[in-house]
Amino acid sequence: MSISAIENAKICGIKDSATAELCAELGFGAVGFVFYERSPRNISPETAAEICSSLPHEIAKVGVFVDRRIDEMLQIAKFSGLTSVQLHGSESVETAMAISSAGFRVIKAVRGISEIEMLPAGISVLMECGHGMLPGGNAAEWNWADAQKAAMFNVPLGIAGGLHARNIKQAMRKAAADACDISSGAESAPGTKDHNAIKNIALEVKKLPNKRRIFWR
Repeated sequence: MSISAIENAKICGIKDSATAELCAELGFGAVGFVFYERSPRNISPETAAEICSSLPHEIAKVGVFVDRRIDEMLQIAKFSGLTSVQLHGSESVETAMAISSAGFRVIKAVRGISEIEMLPAGISVLMECGHGMLPGGNAAEWNWADAQKAAMFNVPLGIAGGLHARNIKQAMRKAAADACDISSGAESAPGTKDHNAIKNIALEVKKLPNKRRIFWR
């Protein structure tokens, strides 16, 4: 199955309906909601539920969690209307399997190839540099070609960290990735999405070749 690159691209850290609806109109395959209190992109389940209810069925609604209990994540995911759960901490294989068994697509953020080997089948892998005060890419560029080593595991592969309109094509080609996750590169300030930046990212991602696998859902 072949899908367009924009269908495997996610704008993360969404906090308002207008931005989420713009992402859907531009063809992004996923939007992300951060449920982590220390993040400037943190959102309440109530606000996320309101935004998700306004989005088309086909766009993935991804909840980003950092070392939360399984029951808490599932409660938020169901209440908010999420389709997918992104694990961005040191969650165990058992946690990933429990979320998957509950019917949610699971994306596990990793900082190195060695972390992929133990993941169960059916999990999407999101590689990032992982340097900084908060979990996530922290707007830091890295050697995206390092992600190519993940091919030996034959997993859906996405990249994050330091991505924006000016480097997204180069990063995706170097990594040979299926998907991309953009947050700070689509902002005018931490937690404040820039609609022009999102439009520019969409223009560049649409120039990329089709992708092999569906990543976000």
